[in-house]
Amino acid sequence: ELLKEAYSLFDKAVSKGVIHENTAARKKKKLALYVNSLKE
Repeated sequence: ELLKEAYSLFDKAVSKGVIHENTAARKKKKLALYVNSLKE
């Protein structure tokens, strides 16, 4: 699923220090909420 791939990209960015861990978590949550809204 594309959501897993997006999560992986966020995690890679965090591990490389590109973005903060909390920022990635926030973006993942927003993305998950958006994807779930599309399913309904």
